[in-house]
Amino acid sequence: TERPNRVLIACDDPDRVLLLEEAFSEMDETRFARGLRGSWQRTYALDIDEAVAELRRASFDVLLFDHAAAVNDPAVPAFFQLRRAATDIPIVLLVAPGDELIGLALVRQGAQDFIVESELDCIPLERSLRCSIERHRLLSAQRNLALLDDVTGLLHHRAFDQILARDLSLGDQFIDGKPQR
Repeated sequence: TERPNRVLIACDDPDRVLLLEEAFSEMDETRFARGLRGSWQRTYALDIDEAVAELRRASFDVLLFDHAAAVNDPAVPAFFQLRRAATDIPIVLLVAPGDELIGLALVRQGAQDFIVESELDCIPLERSLRCSIERHRLLSAQRNLALLDDVTGLLHHRAFDQILARDLSLGDQFIDGKPQR
């Protein structure tokens, strides 16, 4: 019994919204036919500001960003604005045919994946969203296990906590300076 995945979709093009709704409906039908649960709960944002407000208001498993939704802003600054607001969730991009280089550049800047609009269908969309969620979980777990900060090169507070726990454990093995068995 999977819980529904929550996806925030930043898209202002009505035609793309219809295309996305059709793909999500097909995804839900396919999962139901296979006896699986866990559909996709969708929330739409018409622009970047609305998407940022939604990210502050609710939690989501993934953000699907149609870079054409950045009408007033170029795609790259809009992506970084969303990345700052959605630090704990993966971002999947929806790009127009011919904009694959923008998609690739934004993947290099932290997006999990991109889908070309002309290739949009239920199976590739679901695979991209699910794999992006799992990759993001794995990366987050690795960052949490890291003992050194990427920027400063100094120990994280987690490293200090681990060292403290180890030293307290070792200290518990000694009473009055004598080892206890």
